[in-house]
Amino acid sequence: MMLLMMLEKGMSVDDIIFADTGMEFQELYDYIERIEGVIGRKITRLRPKKTWDDLFFAKKKKGNNIGQIYGFPMTKELRLMRKRYPDEYAKLMWYGEQAEKNATSRRFAEYKRVGRWQN
Repeated sequence: MMLLMMLEKGMSVDDIIFADTGMEFQELYDYIERIEGVIGRKITRLRPKKTWDDLFFAKKKKGNNIGQIYGFPMTKELRLMRKRYPDEYAKLMWYGEQAEKNATSRRFAEYKRVGRWQN
């Protein structure tokens, strides 16, 4: 919206950049393409080499927790939660596992759509 207002007011716009986290809904990508057509300009898309899913769900390769995902850092607060509120802690871990399954299925669906892994 800010971009459209700037263009309507004749303000100078050098480059239009979209920082893609890889976590956006498809509708946002469709909207960006539509805006490009409306304004007649290309929007530069920046993507990190590793997505949030890649970093969050990466498996540890060394140390005491080999094979476990990085996920949330084990802070003092999480240790305390695990000790004092084990049921709530278990729910939090369950949600993390579900998110990992969803991320994996999302990446697989994208693989089937484009024929290669998106990194």
